[in-house]
Amino acid sequence: DPSELLPEGTTPRRIGRTLDPIKDGYCLTRGNSVNSQDEESSGSDYGIVHSKWQVIYKIDDPGKFFKNVYVIDKKPGDAYFDIITTSVKPLLSGVIADAVVSTMVNYNIDEALFLSQGSITQDVKLLIQKKLDTIESGIIVENVQLTDIRWPRQVDRAFQASVQASQASQQAIDEAKGYAENT
Repeated sequence: DPSELLPEGTTPRRIGRTLDPIKDGYCLTRGNSVNSQDEESSGSDYGIVHSKWQVIYKIDDPGKFFKNVYVIDKKPGDAYFDIITTSVKPLLSGVIADAVVSTMVNYNIDEALFLSQGSITQDVKLLIQKKLDTIESGIIVENVQLTDIRWPRQVDRAFQASVQASQASQQAIDEAKGYAENT
């Protein structure tokens, strides 16, 4: 019972709507275990993150694009730009989501949230381009940007407490090292 974890005299707070993985999307990050055998035997705890991405692309080879990417039929009065955008959006959304999920599992939650955003972005870009090249889409990825990354709001209080405890622990270690050097 989660209410058993609350301090005495505190009433449980309603968190609000829960995570809807289909609507909200999410990625798993790898556990903190260093040894892969440890992960299998100890049931490593994976992290969940939400992220938002911006991808800038261009159609570099129109021949490959129109041969290998489905484009809906143009009707009188339709703008060709809108037709291409509508046609390519589902393809790119799927490729980007797959690349993000495949990449994030290689990082633990601390790396994903605080340390490795540059390398995550580069890994995602390379994977997106590889997938687009595999299907000979004629699309070139010019830029990939991670615009937002965060933990699920349902665990905000626990995550903040974990971060504060980690900072306090590091401060205590630093103070102890300073004391040891002075002594």
